Amino acid sequence: SVLFGATSREQVAENARVRAFTMKAFRDMGYQPLESQTNCIFVDLRTSAAAFREACLAQRIQVGRDFPPYEKTYSRISLGTMEEMRQAVEVFRRVLAAKPAATSGQ
Repeated sequence: SVLFGATSREQVAENARVRAFTMKAFRDMGYQPLESQTNCIFVDLRTSAAAFREACLAQRIQVGRDFPPYEKTYSRISLGTMEEMRQAVEVFRRVLAAKPAATSGQ
């Protein structure tokens, strides 16, 4: 079957490539994403996931809502196209380098 001009096998392969890119980016920044075979990943940011989400939104990157029991420090990152994820990763780097003020007491 054809969906958006690509076979489902091609889509699965592209999703895997985008997921690997995004997971590697977080690992390179010192964070360990949970293993995933889906179109999203969970990353323990070791800081407030809510503060991370707000800081990303301020830079026009929307990060997923809370997902208990991971809502305190884990962020759910939905995968987009490779170009979208390249842009998002740049924002993630800036936000995480800034160390949100919500890290106190964590």
